Amino acid sequence: MGEQRHMNQIAIIDLATRQTKIRPVPEKLRERFLGGRGINMAFLYSLVEPDTDPLGSENPLIFGAGALTGTGEVTAALRSVNAVLPDDVVVRSAEPVADSFHPRFDA
Repeated sequence: MGEQRHMNQIAIIDLATRQTKIRPVPEKLRERFLGGRGINMAFLYSLVEPDTDPLGSENPLIFGAGALTGTGEVTAALRSVNAVLPDDVVVRSAEPVADSFHPRFDA
């Protein structure tokens, strides 16, 4: 199984300008972090300042896939979403839900 064309790349999408750029994930990050969560946190750390407004347009929302995504492994569908949250918002846990779950009406 050869390396996929889209692997080791990141899409940077600017919602304000509707522009998309495709960039390689730096080799140092790929060597240091196994999957999406570590790479996402490295990007988040490098992109935000300590005083970044959690609800501001300069706060990035970063989506990443796990290292085994696409391999058929049972836990391969793990993914990660990272951003700066307001001080009064705490994510205590995240659990899988049924496809029919609606966060507005079922939570």
